[in-house]
Amino acid sequence: MFLTLGLLAIATVLTIAALIYKLKFKYLIDVTRDIPSAPTLPIIGHAHYFVNKPPHVQIQKLNELLEIYGNTMKVWLGTELNVIMGDVQDVEAVLGSMTFIEKAGEYKRLEPWLKEGLLVSGGRKWHKRRKAITPAFHFKILDQFIEVFERESRALVANLERECRLQSNNGFNLYDWINLCTLDTICGKVLCFYVLCTKIRGILKTIN
Repeated sequence: MFLTLGLLAIATVLTIAALIYKLKFKYLIDVTRDIPSAPTLPIIGHAHYFVNKPPHVQIQKLNELLEIYGNTMKVWLGTELNVIMGDVQDVEAVLGSMTFIEKAGEYKRLEPWLKEGLLVSGGRKWHKRRKAITPAFHFKILDQFIEVFERESRALVANLERECRLQSNNGFNLYDWINLCTLDTICGKVLCFYVLCTKIRGILKTIN
């Protein structure tokens, strides 16, 4: 009898949980119904593709899914819906909107590195900071830096590609390369000399 009551209680709890889940997330499910996605598992969604996987494996899997399901797809991590966009025009439309200015939870992972700056902060704080610095980043002002940006971006991509070939199985830390690219960019334009920091990475690492 106790076993029967226990099974009945479990079934009741699961049924109630399923109803709450359906009611709570029905809107999200409805509005994203036409966005393609890989098959999901109950409760965990697509989490089995990414949980307990190294970052470079997660990126590889995400790229594989984008190749299969197109440049825009949805990924459920448990009850959290993520819309992944690989089309530049779609990304531009979202980033240029003043409606969607709250940052997703994933941005919290960047706080130890970038603190609560413009990239990581959201809502009113982001809007206030963005409004304050926008004049400094007008397109006309940035035009004079395009040559340096392009040169350093190409150098960064070349370095990252080489690191991928050398350490494809283990992954690698982007932090050092981004720091060096930033330093090269500043020296190349603001300080008016080009120091090739990415070329002397080993020396700088020793100094640090």
